[in-house]
Amino acid sequence: MRGGFAVAVGGGYAWYAHTSVREDQPEVKAGEARRDKPICFFGVSRYTPGGKPAPFADGKTRFKNMLVLREGLDDHGQIPRGLATDGKRLFIADTAKDRIVVVDGATMKVAREFAAPKPTRLAPTVRFNELAVQFRQIAPSVDPIVPHPDTEDRRHEDSPSIAQGCESPHNRY
Repeated sequence: MRGGFAVAVGGGYAWYAHTSVREDQPEVKAGEARRDKPICFFGVSRYTPGGKPAPFADGKTRFKNMLVLREGLDDHGQIPRGLATDGKRLFIADTAKDRIVVVDGATMKVAREFAAPKPTRLAPTVRFNELAVQFRQIAPSVDPIVPHPDTEDRRHEDSPSIAQGCESPHNRY
């Protein structure tokens, strides 16, 4: 496992965005250097609040706790740059693919995704009906608030909103 850029905690889980070398690679003998670039998983792993892996159906790695967004040669730039949760859903800033992926926190199934130019840090707003998004600097003026992909209040035509029936602010992580 190689370090990542983002952590989110809520809804009984902790999530960590990182890369992990696929375990079906040819082994390298002790003392030898790997001459090829390994094939890696890039995505998000789920853990219990106590730090133990929290496996789920279709989870990858030996712990069965990783949602893989893509596989490829080892490249730190492919790791998601931001995570946020409202306690039920996990929001993933998939910077390399210019999108935000929304995942059901219990099943780890992708519920939806929407376009966002180079998203990095994420945070739900206090009302839980919008998602604050920091974008990598690609233009001097980028609106930092993207509608939570389930509400009717839309600020961007290509950004579905996130939170019909969202939790109240009293439901803390």
